[in-house]
Amino acid sequence: MRRGHDVLIPQGVHPANHQVAEIGRSGLLLEWIFGDFEELEGAEEQAAQPREWPAWLRRARLLWGPRLLLGLGILLVLAAAVAYPVLRQRLEEERAARREAIAEVARLEGWAWMNSDWASLPKLLDPQARPEWLTWYRRFYEGRRYWAGEAARRPVVEIQEVELLRADLAQVTVHILQAEVPDGLTWRETRFYRWVEDRWRRTSPPLDRWGDLRVLETARFRFEYRALDAPWVKAAGPKLDQAEASMRRWMALPPLPEDAPKLVVQIRPDNVGVDPGRFVGLRTVIPSPLLARTPATYTPEDALLSMVLSGLADRLMAEFLGSVFLDQNWHFVQVGVERWLAAHAGAQVISEPVHPWPALAYHVQTEGFPRLQDLEPDDYPQWFWSSGWLAQAGESVVAYGMEVYGVERLPALLDGLVRYRSWDELIPNVFGVSVEEFQEGWQAWTLARLAREE
Repeated sequence: MRRGHDVLIPQGVHPANHQVAEIGRSGLLLEWIFGDFEELEGAEEQAAQPREWPAWLRRARLLWGPRLLLGLGILLVLAAAVAYPVLRQRLEEERAARREAIAEVARLEGWAWMNSDWASLPKLLDPQARPEWLTWYRRFYEGRRYWAGEAARRPVVEIQEVELLRADLAQVTVHILQAEVPDGLTWRETRFYRWVEDRWRRTSPPLDRWGDLRVLETARFRFEYRALDAPWVKAAGPKLDQAEASMRRWMALPPLPEDAPKLVVQIRPDNVGVDPGRFVGLRTVIPSPLLARTPATYTPEDALLSMVLSGLADRLMAEFLGSVFLDQNWHFVQVGVERWLAAHAGAQVISEPVHPWPALAYHVQTEGFPRLQDLEPDDYPQWFWSSGWLAQAGESVVAYGMEVYGVERLPALLDGLVRYRSWDELIPNVFGVSVEEFQEGWQAWTLARLAREE
């Protein structure tokens, strides 16, 4: 081979022929390069177009795709069917354990109350509960122990419903099957417990549970309450208008002017700062019906009606008396009139009214049936539960007189309490019979009622 310029020419090849060969090879090279570009462009165009599956694969997809999905669904259902009983059993076991743990705290609370072991109470209470609630709790339970006196019994509590508001906070509805005193009733109460360290502990009601503040006005009342209490406030409002009108009519009080100020019922989502059973001026402050201890048969609406009616009877009696003070011998008859008013009005608006006289029954069993003169104690008794028989006996006198001689005698009885000082004057002038006849009828009627309540 020899070199020509910079091109290596094979030996024996004419230079001209070599140039032609080189040009041919260059053309092939260009053709290969540009041809590849064309093939690449074609491939991109094919990739952009939808790719068709082979016919056999399309048939398989149409045939087996739905069956695969159905099979997968069946597997999921079977897995859920197998897992559901296990999960349900586990949840039931957790609920049962929670109920038992709360019931144990309630038992310890009852034991501490019965034995006046106030030093043990802090171990059963939430240390982070609101301070004012902790103060109320201790004062209430210590005072209640003093009030129960010799008749005290260890309360027996049964857990009814447990609603978890948070993982560490439970709202618990309990039935008190045996109250702290032998009143023969089953009571319902709503409590709150919080998980603290190693156990559930009694805690203050969470105020945000009750929602925003609301106001409702009826013909005679203005209710200030929270959203949670709205259903029973709306239901009870018109009934309280009706009850107040009836009570005023029975007492022969003059009708109110249309612009008379309304009575205010403030319902608090708490036990602190409440005073059910009386109005101060135009206002009464009561706890939410969910927090009040009420007979187990009462609905929240019934509980609300009962609390307001007690205060309303007290207020109407004060309106009747005005500036007059009754002789102290009539104190328990006056209380009896108020209790009768609330009970008689409640019988018209409460679905299943409960109004027993357990302290009177207890007194009859231990001391015998009282006489009318026994309702004039020389000294006011200490306020134990057992001394409540005096107020209940006073109510029984009024209830007997109204049932046997007619409700229309109530205004005369009220006037007689102001005018007279003894039973010998009061009974003949109000009921038109002798004291002996009235007393005999009252004792028999009351004993029959007490027997029905057993």
